[in-house]
Amino acid sequence: MGFLTEMGGKESHAAILARAMGIPAVLGVEGVLSRIKKGDFLIVDGNLGLIAVNPPEEIIQGYRQVREKIETRRESLHFLISSPTVTREGRPFKLMGNIGNLIDLEFALRVQADGIGLFRTELPFIRAERFLSEEEQFDIYRTVVERMNPREVTIRTLDLGGDKFLKIPHPEKKPVLGYRSTRFF
Repeated sequence: MGFLTEMGGKESHAAILARAMGIPAVLGVEGVLSRIKKGDFLIVDGNLGLIAVNPPEEIIQGYRQVREKIETRRESLHFLISSPTVTREGRPFKLMGNIGNLIDLEFALRVQADGIGLFRTELPFIRAERFLSEEEQFDIYRTVVERMNPREVTIRTLDLGGDKFLKIPHPEKKPVLGYRSTRFF
């Protein structure tokens, strides 16, 4: 699984989310879609920012080996989950997770995050493709707080706009400003 776009870049919202989810992505390749046809085989190398369209078998095999090495490395690091979070000098610090949904919460719990550093509250709205009711929001936030208890949870005020949109009945006159944080409320 992976994706590519003609717009955006490595610091865009989509790229950041892709990295967080371990999804290979190459963004901002102008004209790439006109060079790809339905049924083409693609390799999306998010590490190097490369796309291979219908590559030869030896390239495919090379990337399969790379993928196996990445998986082996990921598994070998699993033991670190229960290690204390301290600097080389022995100073403890909190390793917090950023989440946007309850699946992310499960991942944060699985890796024993010290809390939630940022709950991106716009993502449940975007996924539902509508404004959530107060009760729906409360249920989501309560679940996160209860599951993380007694660890810290930071819930960000709704942040729609800029690069995160939701179809709304009364669009903004300046959509880049968006329905963001205290501006919205």
